[in-house]
Amino acid sequence: MPLSLSPSRARLPYSGHVSLELARGPATLQIAARLASGLPPEQSWDAVLELQRLLENVDGQDAPSLLESLWRTLGSAPETLGPTRGADLSLLAQASDPTGNWLSGCGLSQVEGLPQAHSLPSALGIPDEMPPALPCPKQDWVAVCGEEGS
Repeated sequence: MPLSLSPSRARLPYSGHVSLELARGPATLQIAARLASGLPPEQSWDAVLELQRLLENVDGQDAPSLLESLWRTLGSAPETLGPTRGADLSLLAQASDPTGNWLSGCGLSQVEGLPQAHSLPSALGIPDEMPPALPCPKQDWVAVCGEEGS
């Protein structure tokens, strides 16, 4: 998986982390996310499992439509994402198809290798509007979750 998020500074640094890849025809969507990391491990695990189930509903025929579906899907059911309802979500997504590669995300204070002229939303949580989709090379990306960079 070429995407990763920095570990938390908490006692359980990878609590609430999830990575997955979805293939839809010629397009792929890779996701690295952190959710409910400050909760007890059992609650964090339950929230991550619900996030994975929700993300299986993402669909599209190309990279842009996969990103649109990702953000629409997340916004459709925040109540399933544990006690925080997704308010502490950090997510980095890379969508690829034969025409190109795009990055999108939320809850990130930094994405290593991404020019500072391009940025993704730093506010934690499911955004009210679809975050930008930035054209970029297909490569490994490491992001710092919003509160970790402050």
